[in-house]
Amino acid sequence: MLLASPGTVGAAGSAPYNPPSNIAPSPNYLSSGRCTGRPGAYTCTNPCVTSQLTWPADANTTGCTNLVLRAVTFARAAEGIAPMVLPSNWYALTTEQQLFVLADLERVNRGYPPYLGLNAALSANAESAATNSSDPSLATGFAVGNNAQGSPGFGGTWASSISAVAADYGWMYDDGWGGSAATTSNLTCTSATAPGCWGHRDELLGSDPGFNYGVGLQCTTCEMGTGYANVSGSGSYVDLVELPSGAPPAMTFTWAAELPFFSTSSTTTTAPAATTTPASASRSPLKKVNARRLSFGLNTIVLHWASRGTKGITSAEVHTFRGARCLSVAHVARVVYAASSNTQAGSVTSTGRGFYAPRRVYSAYVTVTNSAGFRSTNCFALGLS
Repeated sequence: MLLASPGTVGAAGSAPYNPPSNIAPSPNYLSSGRCTGRPGAYTCTNPCVTSQLTWPADANTTGCTNLVLRAVTFARAAEGIAPMVLPSNWYALTTEQQLFVLADLERVNRGYPPYLGLNAALSANAESAATNSSDPSLATGFAVGNNAQGSPGFGGTWASSISAVAADYGWMYDDGWGGSAATTSNLTCTSATAPGCWGHRDELLGSDPGFNYGVGLQCTTCEMGTGYANVSGSGSYVDLVELPSGAPPAMTFTWAAELPFFSTSSTTTTAPAATTTPASASRSPLKKVNARRLSFGLNTIVLHWASRGTKGITSAEVHTFRGARCLSVAHVARVVYAASSNTQAGSVTSTGRGFYAPRRVYSAYVTVTNSAGFRSTNCFALGLS
């Protein structure tokens, strides 16, 4: 069950349309369905449920994602909104990046301009809030501007859920009065007419008059911070949106850079095949990325990567996966380079105690980004640990 906090109260525009009542997820991804097997090796009709008959903290698998995405599509149909289409690199994104992409999809699919990207200061605040299972606050190190009402333009939400897509469903389609306190996940929606009802949804979209005027529905300079933490086995998800006081500051991940990955997406996404940003996207597109493992142990994988013919790489991310097809994420590691260094190759170390079981097959997604924001992403088999 998703639990949603009261939401961060900031303080432009009229409230967006909200459903007249909660929309029960269909299919119901919160029901395990029929389960068979034995202790520690159960299989349920709901692919989100673990083999131990528990709910995951971050179910970023193809089966679970597609199940929840079908529920989002069902809920959107009630509003006359087209099905949600995830980018083809969805499984190469971090949970934090996924939260940002989902928030922007909810905005742009309703005709609002996208939030520009993820900001490091905002994300630090959101990560701290996720760790503490609480709402984010105004972020230190980010100069916030005033909204049309003259108050700091910001809004934020927290939820406990099983995945980023499921958190989005709760915020956007199950944020109203459920008929009783026991059946209402939004803690500030205490009655059918309480001002806190649909507050998370409205804050994510940018404005909730009477409760949180936020950043405004038509904000074109707003940035986000997102956070995720596994808190005692439960997923803690946080979105933070702020309006900068001047020109948008530097970002670590942008909507503009993600757009090329929507060109080959489908409504229900699966782990993407190896792709390269098309040459039409930039006069200096990234070439194909090659990678090879340097070492592989129970706690550490070291990968060497090289981008053919492209210099000035600014970051390299390695997402390791259980299995040979880049489907079930095990861990994420990232290295940042100075744009002026003309980096064309490097290595990334993914480390953590007990991350990699002995004699198991693993694979990795290697994503490199250049200073223009364009990417090249490939899936590589790593073999046995």
